[in-house]
Amino acid sequence: MQTPIKMLLADNQYQYRQAILGLLHNASYIHYCGEAFDGEELIEMTGCTRPDLVIVNLELPLLSGIEATRILRNLYPDLKILGLTDSSRQELIIQMMQAGANGYIIKNAETVELKKAIDTVMNNQPYFCNNTTLLLAAMLSRGIFNTFTTTKLPVDFFAVHEKEILQLICLQYSSKQIAHKIGLAHRSVEKYRHALMQKTGSQNMAGLVLFALRYGIAPPEVLPGKQD
Repeated sequence: MQTPIKMLLADNQYQYRQAILGLLHNASYIHYCGEAFDGEELIEMTGCTRPDLVIVNLELPLLSGIEATRILRNLYPDLKILGLTDSSRQELIIQMMQAGANGYIIKNAETVELKKAIDTVMNNQPYFCNNTTLLLAAMLSRGIFNTFTTTKLPVDFFAVHEKEILQLICLQYSSKQIAHKIGLAHRSVEKYRHALMQKTGSQNMAGLVLFALRYGIAPPEVLPGKQD
């Protein structure tokens, strides 16, 4: 049985709040503990309800979701914060992550992705929605992960070729290019990619890059401050 999650939702538009709740109505393990209209109300309600998870619109009135996230991260270090946006503006997403959000999703996300995002951040993994690959490159180039704390993996975590393939994926090599570079069949590389996604708990290429950064195995070319 899945661990219950207390969730607080912050969005100034009623229809979006209702849409999110509609997507989650069958998720019995998610207990809705309230909704906030603006950033100031979000901070107040978080203190009153002490949720496990806050889903917050980046562009709230009075106090933006970004500023509210920064305050909440300082007040409640263990709180999981998932940004919600209908914007593809890279600077807002970057600012949200710098403020301490655990991930973000687009407002038109479907039920499967929303639940996946919630489950991922509640399992202490960052989540970026499916259109994140290019945004991630921008985040890295602007040094968002300058304070990324690396931890070590078990020595036997990777099977043969897996670490090398992960590093080439970080460099945006295609499966065909990886196969040519390390002398494997294209189909074998695809199987390795699938295995790496499962082993690292990643949903997309962005997740694999984040995993590599978290554990200090990303190639120097993708590390913050190392770009040409």
